[in-house]
Amino acid sequence: MKNLFLIILNPNADTSIIKRRIEDLGEYYIIYNNQYLVLSEHHDSQAVYSMIVKDEDSIIGTIVLSIPTTNLSYWGYADKSLWEWLDKHTNSK
Repeated sequence: MKNLFLIILNPNADTSIIKRRIEDLGEYYIIYNNQYLVLSEHHDSQAVYSMIVKDEDSIIGTIVLSIPTTNLSYWGYADKSLWEWLDKHTNSK
């Protein structure tokens, strides 16, 4: 089962290498330039963090949050494509 992660990057840092690694994790959606939703086979936030941040490029302000997809609930005002991506990639209704 894939897990959903929210990855937030420091908007003031050069995160181009980390962004490429995020894209290699699995299905992803860019919310803003520095915020990603990622559907990945990894099981926890620490594993995802370890995959995208290596010792040589540790950047203050890289956060990985795990979001349970069972009974996922969301609400807000955003581009329609975000809601379509969530519906397609999670068990949300």
